[in-house]
Amino acid sequence: MGTAARPRTTPFHNGPRAVELGAIGFLVAHRAFARDQFAVSEAVNVSAPVLILAYVVILLGALVGLSIYYELRRKQFEPRPSEDHIFRCGKCGFVYTDDPDVDRSRCPHCGRLNEAIEF
Repeated sequence: MGTAARPRTTPFHNGPRAVELGAIGFLVAHRAFARDQFAVSEAVNVSAPVLILAYVVILLGALVGLSIYYELRRKQFEPRPSEDHIFRCGKCGFVYTDDPDVDRSRCPHCGRLNEAIEF
C-alpha cells in the first residue's frame, strides 16, 4: 500500500481523523478533502495592502459609475432651454416670448413693438 502520513491532532479536535492545514489551523475530517482545500488556500494567498487597494478601487469605480448614471438620468428629465426670444414691453411691462427668427415683436397686451431681451 504505501506509507500514509499520520494525522496530527490539536487541542480543538482530539479525534484520530483530524488534519491540520498549515498556519490557518483549519481542521478537516478527511485527508482527501484536506489536499483539495490546501490547494485552494494557496491559490488565494493575497496580502492585506492589495486587498485594501482592490476594495478602495472597486468602491471608487462604483461611485463613478453611479454618478455617471444619475447625471445621464437627470439630463433626461430637465427641461431643455427654449430657442424662443424673450421680450419685455416698455409700455405695460408684460413679459412674453416669440419665435427665434423674430427680432422685434408686438406686445400681445398693448400692441407696442419691443426689442428682445439679451441676458
